[in-house]
Amino acid sequence: LLPFARIPTVLTIHDVVYITHPEWHLPLNHYFLRLAMPIFAQRARAIIAVSGHTRREVIDLLHVDPAKVHVVYEAADARFRPVREAEALAEVCERYRLRRPYILFVGAIEPRKNLPLLLHVFSYLCQDPAFQHQLVIAGGKGWLYDEIFAAIGELGLEKRVRVLGFVDDADLPALYRGADVFAFPSLYEGFGIPVLEAMGCGTPVVTSNVSSLPEVAGDAAL
Repeated sequence: LLPFARIPTVLTIHDVVYITHPEWHLPLNHYFLRLAMPIFAQRARAIIAVSGHTRREVIDLLHVDPAKVHVVYEAADARFRPVREAEALAEVCERYRLRRPYILFVGAIEPRKNLPLLLHVFSYLCQDPAFQHQLVIAGGKGWLYDEIFAAIGELGLEKRVRVLGFVDDADLPALYRGADVFAFPSLYEGFGIPVLEAMGCGTPVVTSNVSSLPEVAGDAAL
């Protein structure tokens, strides 16, 4: 409705990955956003960008007046805090059939999340008999995910990788807290809120150093 709005409108833009990496989108989604988003951005009275990185890309790639693009950072919900109760951690592990220790990834299963790299690194670590961790992938299927699932089989990781699918929000704090490490090697994020969620739960974070992630993680992640 934004192109036809007759009242002042504020538009939130999370990212412009459909421009920077069209190969990570389905064609219909890509074409719609390439056509519609410039119109939306021009019609909006003001634009919220969720990071400085997103703001720069909105200005440069959508050719928007910098004066109307404002950074408003996202934040993790207050429920993402350290879970101290051993019973709660044990209950979540039992519900999802997990064993500790484990490394955790949370996010949609899609190309930009860089899961093939994570699987290859995990496979390398598994060559050490002293390394007994599982890799837990929590998140629904996005698109173009066949390569990711194929890599699990090709690397012989069927017994070491647990793909949980969508996880109820109420279970996420304990899932984060139970992990030894939260691994988020994404190739592109407009913000990257799982990084803050993991930090809020007291879990060490390893993340990539591209797009908005250095801005969001600062010096609190590796």
